Amino acid sequence: GKRLPRPIEMLIEGASPTKDKVATIRGYESLRMVGTPPALRSIVSANTKNGTRLKSHWQLQTYFVVVPMVSTPTGKNGGEKTSQANGLSAEQRQAIESINREAMQKAAPVALKMEATARKIYQNMLADHPDDNLRQSLAEDLSGITNQLLTIKGGSIRDAVGILTKEQKLIIQSEMVKPGAPGDLSEIIAKKFGLEQK
Repeated sequence: GKRLPRPIEMLIEGASPTKDKVATIRGYESLRMVGTPPALRSIVSANTKNGTRLKSHWQLQTYFVVVPMVSTPTGKNGGEKTSQANGLSAEQRQAIESINREAMQKAAPVALKMEATARKIYQNMLADHPDDNLRQSLAEDLSGITNQLLTIKGGSIRDAVGILTKEQKLIIQSEMVKPGAPGDLSEIIAKKFGLEQK
């Protein structure tokens, strides 16, 4: 990667940094929406008068998912062997990482559109006389954009799962039922097989 001219704050998941040590981490950056969706906020806003507190505003969050390093046996010449049993082959790894990169490229402009739509919703909320028709129109736009992101995400997960063998799918199934397992199937696959998503 490249050093940024100005550092940015980013949440790191899956790492336990210590005060006196510098850690080298490996993983991938991802995006997600956090906070209270505008539609939900408008529905429950009346409850805030009774002390009900809502989460932060609906916004885009960048975060870094740490992927555990996967050690593989070395061959006679010191090179890595391709794992054929439970791990991914080199071809599988390349195919899944390509799927993830393509999904991120498709999702990036849609995520920006979602952020822009959310800003319009906030501006209307803050107006002296909020436009109810505009609110409904923007809510529909936001719903459509969300569906686009879910379609991109679902398609990439489906394609990645199609690369796995029957044995590898069983491994992922066992990971899904573990306490504290991520709700994102692509994240489970990445963590289990040491994939890097960009």
